Amino acid sequence: MGQSSQKFGQLSVKFGQLSERSLDRLLSYLSAAHPQKTADAVEATTRGVVKADAVRKWFARASRPSFEAFCALIAAYGAELVAAVLGEAPASIAAAAAMEKRARYQARVAALEAEFKPFGPVGERS
Repeated sequence: MGQSSQKFGQLSVKFGQLSERSLDRLLSYLSAAHPQKTADAVEATTRGVVKADAVRKWFARASRPSFEAFCALIAAYGAELVAAVLGEAPASIAAAAAMEKRARYQARVAALEAEFKPFGPVGERS
């Protein structure tokens, strides 16, 4: 049987597997990230490392992510995924997740500013 952690209260089903609670959090994160065609989107985001069929099995509770699959998810989704799966993430992971979120926000703002640039500065009227 897996080992428990006082801080996170996680008990893995088998050594090296995500606990049921962690799997629930992972699936919630992936569903929120990709509300439509979640499994296909995960395969695309991980550049085919994680297959859509495997993700469908996770949602059906027929299997759990392998170590390789979980590493591919971390590489694709970053600290936000790790923080979501842990629930109560250590401060360093929470800070990294916040930085990633801020960077995505700033990229969206820059894209909107570029889109509206042809219309002139905001606030000026003709």
